Amino acid sequence: MISLGRILILSLGVAFLCTTCQKSKPKTQKLGTVTKQVVKAFEKPTFTPPSDSLIRPEALKSWMLVNPALDSFAIANRDSFTTKDAVRYQERFMVAQDKICVRYGLAGGYAEYLWILKARANPLNKKLVASMTISGE
Repeated sequence: MISLGRILILSLGVAFLCTTCQKSKPKTQKLGTVTKQVVKAFEKPTFTPPSDSLIRPEALKSWMLVNPALDSFAIANRDSFTTKDAVRYQERFMVAQDKICVRYGLAGGYAEYLWILKARANPLNKKLVASMTISGE
């Protein structure tokens, strides 16, 4: 049988552990300060094709990953181009394409995506493309 003294000691030990294990919150807060988040404007990426016309393996991997994202984006926005003011959506659409490509690793944006699309047919790139083709394509 456990004595009352042992129960008291165990209770104090558990209480001590509970209070020391809690994450402490900062006790002081700065009042009156406003944090401004600077949003950098998206700069249109530039792309210059390599002089040897060879696709880098990393770029081809990124191209393969971005392909479904661009397809989904185009499908989701296809109704925007059937309206009377479709021209208004064109610029936003093109900027979004660039952002998607950059996010997936194509630093040259949509221009790099298009270049890889065409450069895959180059005989110099055939071996790389064949080695990275996903089965079932």
